[in-house]
Amino acid sequence: MRSFKPTYLYVKTHNQTGLKYFGKTTKDPMSYPGSGKYWTRHLKTHGSDVTTEIIGHYTDIHLCQESAEKFSSDNDIVNSSVYANLKPETGTDGGDTSDFFTAETRMKQSLGAKKRNQLYWNSQKGTEQRQRYSGDGNVSKRPEVRQSISKSNPMKRPEQRKRMSEKMKNLNPMSDPKVSAVVAMKLRGRKQSPEHSKRNSEGNLGRIWITNGVKEMKSDKDLLIPEGWQRGRLKRS
Repeated sequence: MRSFKPTYLYVKTHNQTGLKYFGKTTKDPMSYPGSGKYWTRHLKTHGSDVTTEIIGHYTDIHLCQESAEKFSSDNDIVNSSVYANLKPETGTDGGDTSDFFTAETRMKQSLGAKKRNQLYWNSQKGTEQRQRYSGDGNVSKRPEVRQSISKSNPMKRPEQRKRMSEKMKNLNPMSDPKVSAVVAMKLRGRKQSPEHSKRNSEGNLGRIWITNGVKEMKSDKDLLIPEGWQRGRLKRS
C-alpha cells in the first residue's frame, strides 16, 4: 500500500474574476497553482493573480478524505458556478469524473463562466486591453488592415479567378460533347412523367445555356458570362 504524504487542502480565489478552486497538494500550497483542467485554463486566460486559503494540513489519510469530501458536499463545488471543480475533491489522487461531468453540470459551468467573463470584461473598462479589442482600437476595423486583408484574398486576383473558372468547367462532365452525346442517345425516345417534366422546368428557371464553341453548359442568367464564352448551345452536325 502506498504511504500517505502530509497533505494540504486549500481554496484558491482568482482576484480578478472571483472564481474559486478547492484542491489538495503535498507541495507548498502558497506557490502551487492548482491542477484542475477548468481552473488551469482559467489561469491561462486571466492570469495567476490568486489568493490562497489553507483549509487544513493532514497527516492521516482518513481524516484528509473526510474533510475533503465534507467541504466538497457542503459547498457543492461541482454544481456551483463559484467553483471551477469538475468533480468532488477526495483528498487523494485519481478518480473517475464521468459520474460528475453530467449535462446539467456542463450547463452550470458554462453559465458561470459566461458570467465571470462578463464581470471581468466590465472591470477592464477603460483599460488598454479593452480598448485594443473594441471600437476604433480593434485591429480588424482599421481601414489599412481591412484593405490589406482584402488585397490578400486570392479570389480578388484576375488570374486566380480565371484558373478557378476553368477548373469549375472541367468538373461538369456534361460540358464534354462526347459525354452529352452519349447521355442524349440513352435518353432519346424516353417519355418523362408529368412530375419529372415539372421538376425539370422549375430547375431551369433563371438558367441559360452558354458555349465556347467546344463545350456547353448551363449557367445562372444573372452571372457574368466568362471570357471566351457566349450565350447559346453547340451547333449539332
